[in-house]
Parts: sequence; structure tokens; C-alpha cells
Amino acid sequence: HRWWRAWRTVVALIVILWDPAILAQGAAPGYEIRVVTGDSGPVTQQILESLRRRYPALQAGSDPAQLASRGGRGLYLAIGPSALQALLRSKFVGVVVSLFSSSAAYMELMSRTGPEQRRSVTAIYAEAAPAHQMQLISSLLGREAVVAALLTENTSYLEPLLKDAARHAGL
Repeated sequence: HRWWRAWRTVVALIVILWDPAILAQGAAPGYEIRVVTGDSGPVTQQILESLRRRYPALQAGSDPAQLASRGGRGLYLAIGPSALQALLRSKFVGVVVSLFSSSAAYMELMSRTGPEQRRSVTAIYAEAAPAHQMQLISSLLGREAVVAALLTENTSYLEPLLKDAARHAGL
């Protein structure tokens, strides 16, 4: 229950603090905002409601093919890893921004994607940046400490980032 409340707080903060210029219709002339959802759970619905308040013209659905059939150029927002996976399997024309997916999930999905399609996909990761995580640890402990992280083949790319962030945070 505590995890769910923390997740909703993170979602609310991202949506509240998100600069509307990032997705402003006027900033990308000729593009339509199309939100692909991986599920219809309460968090996804909350994200959609917040986005609709800021961008009433956006189109949303769980079927990327249906959204792509609208024609024209689309700026696709993939809410979660299952939405990104569905988008990558479909035939779409436009740019994709993956939201609310971990960096590990994003990297895994992108490793199975061809280079041509990869060029039009980017992400805003769900987890905090390593530098922010190390600053938080340093602030909480208030002293020098040894920090460890478990890495796998899929997350090994984070090792230099984590070491650098720990060094800069004095850990």
C-alpha cells in the first residue's frame, strides 16, 4: 500500500512539474499527440486525465495500429513498457517518447529493435538518475559510506554512471 501511494505521488509530481512546452502542439507543427496505453489501471487513467487537461486534443488508446490509422504524423507517448512494446511491434510513423518505464525495461526493448526504428524513439525513465540517488543517500547518511548496487547484463551500462555519481556525492 505504501508503494502504491509513493508511485501515485511520483506520477503526480511528474505531471505537475512537466513543462507543457515539451509536448505543446505548437512546438511540433503537423504532429498529433497520440498516447498508447499498456493497461487501463488507475495509475494509467490518472496519467491520461492529467495529460488531457493540458492537451485536450490528444488521442489515446491501447491499440497503436488504430492510432496510426488516423494518418498524418504522430508524436506517440508510450505509457509503460507494455505500451512501448506494442508500439515497437506496430507500423507507426512518428516519434515515440517512452514514459513510466525503467531504464532496464527500455534498454531491453530497444535491444530487440532495428536501428531505423530506434532513431525515432527516446525515453524519460521512471527511476531517478544515479546522481540524484547518490545525493539522496549522502544527504540521508550525512557521512561517508560504502554503497553497493546489484547489476545484471541488462543493467551493466549503469556501472560507470553509478561510480561517477557516488564519487561526486562523496560516497
